[in-house]
Amino acid sequence: MSVSPDHIAFSDAEWQARAEAATAFCHAVAKCHPDDAAVLMVGILPLLGVGAPVPPLLGYMDAARDWARFATVPELKAHIAAAVEQLPSSDRRAALAYVQGVA
Repeated sequence: MSVSPDHIAFSDAEWQARAEAATAFCHAVAKCHPDDAAVLMVGILPLLGVGAPVPPLLGYMDAARDWARFATVPELKAHIAAAVEQLPSSDRRAALAYVQGVA
């Protein structure tokens, strides 16, 4: 069994159910005409994300971490890229140094 992220704990039965559902989904998409499959996939992806971060109640980092825990990878990439672009150059260097130290 694969190791799940720290914030998610699934039983073997849950992993099995997820794998079966994902397999069925892939088979269903594969049976579609490529144009229809593309429309379905593009239409569904935004529904799977968590949306924009909410205003912080406890603190900016707590709110950001809570949002990021459930965000999709495309959402994470878009928000980090946009945030870095908006930082003043001195803060941008510090943020990039922090991110590189975490990686």
